Amino acid sequence: MRICEIVDNVGGECIGDDSLEITGIETATKARSGDVTFAENRRFLADAEASNATAVVVPPDVRKSSKVLLRADNVMLYVADLVDLFFPEERPRAEIHPSAVIASSAQLGQRVSVGANAVIEEHCRIGDDCLIGPGVWFGPNCTLGDRTHIHANVSIYPFTRIGKHVIIHSGTVIGADGFSYAPSPRGIRKLRQIGIVQIDDDVEIGANSCIDRASFGVTRIQAGVKIDNLVQIAHNVEVGAGSIVVAQCGLAGSVKLGRNVFLGGQVGVSHHHTLGDGVQVGGGSKVFDNIPAGERWMGYLARPGRQFVEEQKILPKLVKMRGALRQLDAQPTKSGQAVPS
Repeated sequence: MRICEIVDNVGGECIGDDSLEITGIETATKARSGDVTFAENRRFLADAEASNATAVVVPPDVRKSSKVLLRADNVMLYVADLVDLFFPEERPRAEIHPSAVIASSAQLGQRVSVGANAVIEEHCRIGDDCLIGPGVWFGPNCTLGDRTHIHANVSIYPFTRIGKHVIIHSGTVIGADGFSYAPSPRGIRKLRQIGIVQIDDDVEIGANSCIDRASFGVTRIQAGVKIDNLVQIAHNVEVGAGSIVVAQCGLAGSVKLGRNVFLGGQVGVSHHHTLGDGVQVGGGSKVFDNIPAGERWMGYLARPGRQFVEEQKILPKLVKMRGALRQLDAQPTKSGQAVPS
């Protein structure tokens, strides 16, 4: 495909010879002649220019290069469009595998694909153009919106509600019981979980994550949320629209995340705490407090980002100061006695 054809399809501005042929997309370190690579900002431009790539996608402030440039307002969005252009997603044929088990009361929309050994139990409703992978289990009374893709071996417990254009990756469990127990004279008593999970439109959930049903009411993942692999979301959690939860995070019961919250990898949030809209929490942090909207926290225990950074800067200085402080302690006072350390 020639560069001029790429521009016609996905936009952008070409600086250089737009008649050159492009055969693929690759990172700078692996690109070959005929590939287009990308430099998200000027920091990566040198690597892209040193590569064998024929063209480079760059931000608007880059105007000169030894390569043909494709200037785009948002480099990574442009790359996403290029991936769709060069590698269109292949959709399986809309067919029901003979080994799938589908209850007579279940309702399937048009052009639904159901893989081998999938089970769809009583009174489930599956929307149009859904893809259900091998080994998926839907408990009774689940609903699935149009154009949703459930990958292999996902377990979806009864009464779960899933919206449109949702992607759930392999091994994930939606709607298992929340972790709720009470001690009793006869041992630890399980508190039955009678709520549900609701996942709104355009959500993506990574592999081997778990979202627990509510004790009462709803555990809810709002529209546009992106959840990475190996994330634990406990009962009655609410994740606000557009939020991002990176791998190995754990949200304890009844945590509330506002809209557009970002949690770095391995963040833990203690139960019943609220993080306001736009909050960002650095990777590995442990949150034991509410966080007001718009703030950036990090650390263990998590605290405002600037405070954490200042504390980290001071720590090495304290080690160096320790020797000086000991010498100061050993100096005699006016009374002739050393100050006890």
